[in-house]
Amino acid sequence: MWRTHDGLGWMMLLGALFWITLLGLVAYLATSSVTRHSSAPATPPDPLETARRRYAAGEISREQFVALCADLTAPPPDARHDARSGERADP
Repeated sequence: MWRTHDGLGWMMLLGALFWITLLGLVAYLATSSVTRHSSAPATPPDPLETARRRYAAGEISREQFVALCADLTAPPPDARHDARSGERADP
């Protein structure tokens, strides 16, 4: 007799879509933040350890390994010193 239920079907449908969308957004944000933080290494890899691993795996020869270790453990060159000629560059 009185039409009191007009429009309630649409309101229920929109309410359900709202909650499904909200829950989907929360799930997406939760999983994307977990994968983003877990995939990044906490510290950069140690170059000497990388050289040791590559030498142990047979990826580089002994000569290459020794050269890498020498390069990585040598003190940094003086920027004002020309290593090829052995002379200092003019300031």
